[in-house]
Amino acid sequence: MKTVVGMFSNVGEAQRTFEDLTRMGFSANDISVVTRSDRGATERMRLSTIDAPDAGRICARGPIADALSQRNAGLAGTLKNAGVSSALAEHYATAVRQGETLESVVVEDRDADKVVDVMRRHAARYGTADPIHEAKAGNGGAAAATAAAAATTGALPREARREEREERERGPKRDGEEEAYIPVMREEIHVGKREVERGGVHVDVRVVEKPVSEHVTLREEHVNIERRPADRAPRPDEALFRGGQLDMTEHGEEPVVSKEVRVVEEIRLHKSVTERDELIEDKLRTTDVAIDELAGERKAYRAHFESLGRKGSFEEELPAYELGRNLRGERGDRWEEIEPSARERWEKTRPGTWERYKDAIRHAFSRGRNK
Repeated sequence: MKTVVGMFSNVGEAQRTFEDLTRMGFSANDISVVTRSDRGATERMRLSTIDAPDAGRICARGPIADALSQRNAGLAGTLKNAGVSSALAEHYATAVRQGETLESVVVEDRDADKVVDVMRRHAARYGTADPIHEAKAGNGGAAAATAAAAATTGALPREARREEREERERGPKRDGEEEAYIPVMREEIHVGKREVERGGVHVDVRVVEKPVSEHVTLREEHVNIERRPADRAPRPDEALFRGGQLDMTEHGEEPVVSKEVRVVEEIRLHKSVTERDELIEDKLRTTDVAIDELAGERKAYRAHFESLGRKGSFEEELPAYELGRNLRGERGDRWEEIEPSARERWEKTRPGTWERYKDAIRHAFSRGRNK
């Protein structure tokens, strides 16, 4: 048997994982869930309310819930009793206390990859999977053995895996040993691109009417009847007293208007693409750790003190040297820039003594700057 454990950022992701696994045929009795109180999730997954000393009031189900009910060691203690490292157990308890949800599934070896795929699909902060380890049986019967299996992880968050590995590499700490760690950090810059709107052209096409006028000459015909007095003999071509009809038609011209559409201009819209190089300037922070050998420092301070030929002991002058050494982390590289703030700090505890101890403070400050 193997166990897969996943950490989810909210109980909804764990609920969807639970539903998928049960639909795939995995027994609900083999699925453990530990989360903060959530009424909806409690009703859907039938979680029981448990008071854990280190995680507060939590809702849990499955083998881990059974182990928590039998002991009062808290979530981290339950996992430690099951063989989980201290760093990993505390990590799980802290994550649950901060609102994350732990879910574990006990499965056959051949089904482990299927469960990992389901968790990876739903978990919001799923780390790169370690190899899935076999469950370890404890000494407390079936419930303890199942709890131990549930604590063995095949899907640890990346930070928890690192802490567990470092704890294993350091080994047990001997009595009386002291250790301290200084994290050295560095910022990295990543420059990408995104498309933004820089402006554009809006074209509004409308049809408008404008009055126009044109001059045209029209021809008209008119029939006029004119009577003129006459006293002559009939001409040979004139018939004598013959009747008949004569028609004369009048013609005229009227304007005829026709319209023709002509393209008189073309407006073309097109985009051109240009590229430019832009220099991105920023400041990146890094942790600068100055390691001073205190014994060597004090030896140099004592030599400087003796060169001054002052009365009194070196121990009386030592706080001035230590202030100068501490001032190396202040903003400013020159003594003239740092002197006003240094004097203010010194005079707060030793008013009226700046002029006497100024040389020692400046010497310690400048010594570190000139290395």
